[in-house]
Amino acid sequence: MFRRDDDFGLLKYPRLAANGDTLFLSCRVADFVDSYLLSFRSLNGGIAWGDSAVADPLTWGFDQYQSMVYSRGRVHIVYPLHFEGADIFYTVSTDGGLTWAARARLSAQDGHAGQLPSAHADSAGNLIAAWFDYKYGSMCGLSGDILTRTSTDNGQTWLSECRVTDTQSGFASSCFVLDSTFHAVWADEWPFGCGYAKILYSFSRDWGKTWAEPQLISGNYMSRDRDPFIVGRIMADTVLLHCFWGIYTGDVDLHYASGRYVVTSAAEGYDANLPDKVRLSAHPNPFNSSTVITYSHAKGGEIKITNSLGQIIRSFEAGASGEGRIGWDGADQEGHRVSSGVYMIKLQTGNRSRALKLVLVR
Repeated sequence: MFRRDDDFGLLKYPRLAANGDTLFLSCRVADFVDSYLLSFRSLNGGIAWGDSAVADPLTWGFDQYQSMVYSRGRVHIVYPLHFEGADIFYTVSTDGGLTWAARARLSAQDGHAGQLPSAHADSAGNLIAAWFDYKYGSMCGLSGDILTRTSTDNGQTWLSECRVTDTQSGFASSCFVLDSTFHAVWADEWPFGCGYAKILYSFSRDWGKTWAEPQLISGNYMSRDRDPFIVGRIMADTVLLHCFWGIYTGDVDLHYASGRYVVTSAAEGYDANLPDKVRLSAHPNPFNSSTVITYSHAKGGEIKITNSLGQIIRSFEAGASGEGRIGWDGADQEGHRVSSGVYMIKLQTGNRSRALKLVLVR
């Protein structure tokens, strides 16, 4: 067991990164005077640990966690800091955590709070940092948009800030990079906010410049799904993504979901006919009188809307390949208005499909 309680004060939020048997540990330290960021290193798989190093001698910061990752000889930490505004900062060590570079700001210095960061790096030196930010507004004052910055040179330079969401309803997020594709999951409080959240997923294949239409992993507009975490790996020609999150129902229950798709090879990139090329969304959702279903696919297909019993109440032809939009007025195939409730939209094209929950509120 590793224990350090010397004269540091209160040690919080331990985060671990590894390179074989070499382990790197970071934590926040708070005492009655100030708060700072410490790191430790073990060269033998955690059996023994060296002296601490100060990663950032920060003043009073957010009482929130940092994120720590390792890639190609560099240890990276992304963390929130209430310093010249509430923003997301970054530091790096090139000597195994013994010394750390001066902090660099990742989020814009605009007076809006960036919070709850996550980060990940792959073995090629591609990095992603994600957080939620009040920059574009907030729902109930407790959420914002999910923003990201990425690096393709192991943290030496960072690409411009990108916006994953545009609903000001994102909260805690987790990000992951695999085979030059960036993945993100987050708790999303749209449309009601105030703690009611579902888990959404999106990805980017252009280094975070643009993000795919968010996909629902779990929950609805009245659920309390929170704090997701995503990991993944490539096995043979299949990418496996795994997501964990908590659901608050008085107690906190841990839930899990996985997804997979086929790649031609890690070197060649992703097949042009992957499931993510089949996209499906609806806006508004929830809706009252009508909603617009937007889709894209590589082949002709069909869209079916089913009720909670799995009964088909409406179907549409999705047409030829490409993108399209279909309006649904909340009526069944005979033109009768259906009742309030949760419905499932499914786009089937060839042997690929996409599904989306749709909430009708009369």
